[in-house]
Amino acid sequence: MSFFKVPEIREVLKPLRPKLARSIPHKIQIEPRSNRYMLVGTAFDYLLRFDLQRRAPHARSERWVAELTPEILWRKTETGNTGLFLDWMNEEDTYATNEELSSRAQAIIDNAHQALNGYTQLVTPSTRDFEEMAGHAIRMAKLDALLRSRRLSPDFEQASTEDIADLVSMLEIVPFEELVDANHILLNPVFNGASELVGGADADLITGDMIVDIKTTKKDVVEAEQLDQILGYFLLARKQRAIDPSFPQINRVGLYYSRHGFLLSFPVTHWTSDPRFLAVEEQFFSTAARLFPQGKPVLTVPQ
Repeated sequence: MSFFKVPEIREVLKPLRPKLARSIPHKIQIEPRSNRYMLVGTAFDYLLRFDLQRRAPHARSERWVAELTPEILWRKTETGNTGLFLDWMNEEDTYATNEELSSRAQAIIDNAHQALNGYTQLVTPSTRDFEEMAGHAIRMAKLDALLRSRRLSPDFEQASTEDIADLVSMLEIVPFEELVDANHILLNPVFNGASELVGGADADLITGDMIVDIKTTKKDVVEAEQLDQILGYFLLARKQRAIDPSFPQINRVGLYYSRHGFLLSFPVTHWTSDPRFLAVEEQFFSTAARLFPQGKPVLTVPQ
């Protein structure tokens, strides 16, 4: 989430960075098979959530980010049709219309939903089942990229075999016993009213009383930016619970390093016990209000 990379926000959160060991105690187990690091990272977020839905029928999932893309690409309005300008050409060197791209993006989403419905019924998926869902995860990740870059890759309907193998390998080492709560799991949770204060934000997972952010990196260090981001999510969760008491009480946070198969978790008392906590929290939201006027979305659909 780019909001947590804003220098002013990082300066606000910096005093509360927990004094933890910055080296990941597990060696990397799954080396990248391609240089599509960001794409594979986003795709693994999807694949892990797919498998959590299979393993935990009580898990609730918010709307996928990728589901926003068809309407961003093209939609009807009272005054005509509108869509996001794209400057790429397809393999036949002819421009595809936004309406066509929107329809093709919607087909990717519909196919992923249909496949997930069948996948969640499986007790012991085969390697082919895992590979199929990994392919869907990659295509969804390519749609996600549109919201960040306003560009759509010409191969957005394809998934490379090496990236599929990469995702399946990472899924095989997930310590699910640490991520599956018996009672409450929220996938891709949003902070609703609190999220609007920072221009939009959602986390990867809330399991029980813990927010988890997934990091698909080959680095062996816990980066300051990652600690800032998870602190920001905790502050948003506190704000959202104040708005809506039914929102989960967060007592722990976690960073899951998917190439290492390692979950770093710690109690939020690392922050809340600091006498500066309330002042930092107040400054965080006042800075957010100045940088992101309430209600401003991360990406505006053209009018």
